[in-house]
Amino acid sequence: MRTHPRGFTLIELLIVVAIIAILAAIAVPNFLEAQTRAKVSRTKADMRSLATAIEAYSVDWNLYPIAAQYVSGPAMLNRFNARLIQITTPVAYITSLPIDVFTPENDPGMGLPYTPGEKPTFEYEDLRTAVMGENFPPIPDYNLFTTRQAYYDYFAQGRVISWNLVSAGADRRNDFQSQSLPISAPAVVLGINSLYDPTNGTVSRGDVTRTSAEQR
Repeated sequence: MRTHPRGFTLIELLIVVAIIAILAAIAVPNFLEAQTRAKVSRTKADMRSLATAIEAYSVDWNLYPIAAQYVSGPAMLNRFNARLIQITTPVAYITSLPIDVFTPENDPGMGLPYTPGEKPTFEYEDLRTAVMGENFPPIPDYNLFTTRQAYYDYFAQGRVISWNLVSAGADRRNDFQSQSLPISAPAVVLGINSLYDPTNGTVSRGDVTRTSAEQR
């Protein structure tokens, strides 16, 4: 007698589909987490490279790059890349500015100023530019802190710093730029500083930052 091969039953198919769905539910988040961790690691590595170039510039010129020199006009005001032009030309302390992987091009909703179509680098401020009264003449709507202590508190938990770098971080939102400016001391006590902490989950709120304090 000829026998016919037995096919899968509906229950068996549903069990297989359920197992695949469970495995996908486990694998996909882990894959996305790995991507985020890799981007955070790249961001921190790129910031270290920039920090080395900034410090090398200060050794040669006895001052840090002054962002205010390149935010005086509307065209420059919206370009983070222009703020660091001093470390690329005429002396190349770094061959090219690294890209902030957390700031997509042509996305005005990020709250990060840059030229559309241009791959943006990290936000850079120096002490003279960021703090009111440190730069003469003052820059309306650009001096971001009322006092040095507010600046120190926000980025370095009170340690003395001369410059800072900022990336939007894994939540792709610039918390620093979203604050009510200028920020007054003590920023940490007021609870308005928002720095990235991976222990809250890799896709947590907060900006990835680096300051001159970390070079010491």
